[in-house]
Amino acid sequence: MTRTVEEDLRNPGLVRLLATAREKFEAVGGPRGRVRLETLQPHEAEAIDAIWKRSARRRPRRGQPFSCTLRDLEHSLLAMFGLTLEETLCRTGGPLRLRPQERADQAARLAAFWEAALAHDLCLREPRVRTWVEGLRGSGALGGSPFATDRGRSLAISLDIGATFPREPAIERSTLANEILGDPHGLDDGSLAGQRLIAQLAAREGLAGTRLTAGERRALLGRFGVVSDPASATVLVLGLRPVGDSPLEQALRLLAGGHVVVTLGQLARMPVRFERDLLVRLCENPAVVLRAEDRLGATCGPLVCTGGWPGSAVCALLDALREAGARFVHHGDFDWEGVAIGRWLRERYGARSWRFDAAAYRTAVAAAEARLPPLKASRHACDDDDLAVELRRCGVAVSEEAVLDELVLDLDVSGRDPLVIGAAMT
Repeated sequence: MTRTVEEDLRNPGLVRLLATAREKFEAVGGPRGRVRLETLQPHEAEAIDAIWKRSARRRPRRGQPFSCTLRDLEHSLLAMFGLTLEETLCRTGGPLRLRPQERADQAARLAAFWEAALAHDLCLREPRVRTWVEGLRGSGALGGSPFATDRGRSLAISLDIGATFPREPAIERSTLANEILGDPHGLDDGSLAGQRLIAQLAAREGLAGTRLTAGERRALLGRFGVVSDPASATVLVLGLRPVGDSPLEQALRLLAGGHVVVTLGQLARMPVRFERDLLVRLCENPAVVLRAEDRLGATCGPLVCTGGWPGSAVCALLDALREAGARFVHHGDFDWEGVAIGRWLRERYGARSWRFDAAAYRTAVAAAEARLPPLKASRHACDDDDLAVELRRCGVAVSEEAVLDELVLDLDVSGRDPLVIGAAMT
């Protein structure tokens, strides 16, 4: 019976030779290099000898090693079966994986991935985002094949979504996720896309690589118009008297002598309107609001507490006030976080200092009755203004609670025009 080419190639005596040739072919990407078999078995020596068409001195011998180049093996296969080595290996073992070509293809796809990311509109208009993306590329944080993994896709998603920020009006996070990804949980804290989006927004605010708490993440999203829960995002106020007739505006006027907590959901459903050119004082801590309520009540001028970094509800209220032409002055804790918050409010809302400068800091340090705590190391540490330089020189922190009496004096508008900026504002 006549044997077929496939039957001849599947001769058990050729299995080891072809397997070794396959490994070499795939490793170098073609019929190049040499292979070696140790101690040929009798059936191997017989099978290889039957197809061997090259130099007689290199013919296989039982019990001896056998070495040949892939070119010589291909010459024998062509002469015996009319098949190249590549065709033979594909017939006996399926498609070849050519490692050099795979590496070159992967390198090309990797380069194209990063080129596209760095050419994204957001990277072009936000240098900090571009620097962040370059850092991801340099660190290998997305792995060697981001073009084919969820980690890589999460970067593309974060850039696409970030390019739409800030969102005006604000949007709830699950609604945004459903709108962009078709999954209301697609931007949750535990999702890759959600984590990448937070990292991208942090980079935009100069906080690249910073580990943020859950509250800090919510506040960060809020500053770009994304809210995690409209009912839990709140702003604490005192002395606000809107001019409209919505239930919220009426309630704020009725309660103006006491502190009021307003939710983002309320601000979204019932926009508030104010008289023109109000002077609104901003503080960082609720203690300022509570002391002013206790001492001044209805004679307290407009006061908004940011509660640390301004969240979505704070920003929504400040946006409404800004639309009415309000002017903002700000006081915070004399520490690196407070300085950073003040800088952010200055950049976004034009807020000026309210007893929050180098001179006020020196006075507070000198007046302190107890030992002041040392400044904690912070990512926000800088020397970009006189206050920051003075903080670094003195090296101690002063909380707002230590200067409450002075702040309350400025908030008393009884017998004077609340629109006039007091002498304490610099």
